[in-house]
Amino acid sequence: MDPPEPDTHPRPEHFLAMLDRQFGNLKTPDLANKILSYVGKAFESHLQEGTGAFLNATRCLSAVQELDEMAIADEVKNKIAAFMVYGLDPIEVFFGMLPAPKLHDECKNYSELAGWYRLPAWILAARSRLDRDPFRSSDPDAPIIVDIVVKSAEKMGTRGTPVEEQMELEGVADLEAGLARLALSHPQEEVGDTQKHKFLSYLRWVVQGRKTVDSPFASQSPGKDTTLCSGGYENLSTLSNGQVSGPCTNCGSQDAAHQCKLCLITLDGYASEKIVSATTYCNESCRNAHFEAHKGACREIRKLARSAVLFKEAFYRYIQIASGIMPFSAIKQEQGIIFKQCTGTSNTVPSLRHLADSQSQADAAMTSFTCGDIIAWARPILEFLIQPCCTSVGFVNFSVKNADIAVANDFQIGPSHHLRYNTLRLHLAARLTLPSGAQYAFDPSAAQFGWKDCLAPWAEYARCRIHHIENVTVLDPLDGTRVPAKDRVKPSDIIRRFDWAKEYVAEELVSILRARKGGLRALLKLSDGQFETARRDLADAMEDFVRDFAKSLK
Repeated sequence: MDPPEPDTHPRPEHFLAMLDRQFGNLKTPDLANKILSYVGKAFESHLQEGTGAFLNATRCLSAVQELDEMAIADEVKNKIAAFMVYGLDPIEVFFGMLPAPKLHDECKNYSELAGWYRLPAWILAARSRLDRDPFRSSDPDAPIIVDIVVKSAEKMGTRGTPVEEQMELEGVADLEAGLARLALSHPQEEVGDTQKHKFLSYLRWVVQGRKTVDSPFASQSPGKDTTLCSGGYENLSTLSNGQVSGPCTNCGSQDAAHQCKLCLITLDGYASEKIVSATTYCNESCRNAHFEAHKGACREIRKLARSAVLFKEAFYRYIQIASGIMPFSAIKQEQGIIFKQCTGTSNTVPSLRHLADSQSQADAAMTSFTCGDIIAWARPILEFLIQPCCTSVGFVNFSVKNADIAVANDFQIGPSHHLRYNTLRLHLAARLTLPSGAQYAFDPSAAQFGWKDCLAPWAEYARCRIHHIENVTVLDPLDGTRVPAKDRVKPSDIIRRFDWAKEYVAEELVSILRARKGGLRALLKLSDGQFETARRDLADAMEDFVRDFAKSLK
């Protein structure tokens, strides 16, 4: 019998020995060993797969040598080397490493989210710097995505100090905003099953308001959805369709449609047919029978509702000045999103009404990104009008859902370009607890999401508009040693001058309210007609003050 023919095909160990010689001079500890390990595992899986990995490793020798010289983390180098050995597209790798849409949607912690983005961003940013990467992406959006990621990754790094942590969160904001803009540039009906398509489709849904009816995670039916606004799918701008009914507060009978007119909360500027919340009864007899038990809570709600109306008047005048630090030159609306464009030129009018197509569009643009002011520079107004109505004022930071519209700040000053969507940021609203124990949501900047009611029952507000709560803080008393802005020298630095101006305006608006004959107590006791007249007079006085003050800032 003739002896068997000798096997002339190289064995896996021969391939690995060849790679060991090629990559043996790398400076990065273990980088060569990692590459050999990746190829070895491929051979263990299948000879053909191992051969392909060997050829890929040989092709990317020059790129790995470039990688070896980079001043980046060893973990990033090892990951990039692995992806090249497996011949993976850089863009596919990036989206494959991002959190799945469902996981992203359930994330309640922005710091955790930053951790998920950090490594994929570093890997794509570093790989984009390789001149000899043999596996460049064929994705038509690759140049745009790489540009977004490179700029964002520069802000992601060591989280040793609060400043560094804030910078990393800004990097996350840059990344999500850039990808959201890319998602909006694709046709909504575009079909795809890649990780990129799934993530961009999800991000489009979030940035356009996270509407429950359009959720990518579960099909909804109007009859069963318990998270939709009671106004239905057609209109997410109000919590109620204006026809509030419920169990009788006196006898408990269902579908009682008679309301106590004194504590009725209606949409600002509308008569009683636009009801936000009401104390309901079967009829006048039930209301009269319950009057003694209800009158305390009735006064509380009435006082709060009127205080909220006055706060909104003052706050809208305040933000005319507050918006001056970010002078916007144009407003346009696309795909349910209002874009405020800033080119660095100053506004000549302390309002955005002259740039908008409608008052509601102007209100949305002006109130966007101002929610934090109610516990910062505008806090004197809150202390004067709202806190006296409550036993507790809590501030809730949360991600929104069911926004009717969204607003994007588009800053393009010189070579720098920053985009921020309000639906991708945390929103802040107050949770007010009255002496009776009733709780209300107070959201004076609600117009930025197209929501028309700034005061609503907390349970309904939370159910319909809060996606995830990040944190809750309780309002502490103001520091009594604080020096009023009018008694301080106006700063010369533009940023500090506007901070001073915002404090000054808030304090002076309180002075205008306080100077009303009889004070706030008398104002809240007026009849409906008298209160409306007083409100208009106060609004005019505040408008005059803000107009004159704006001129003094120029």
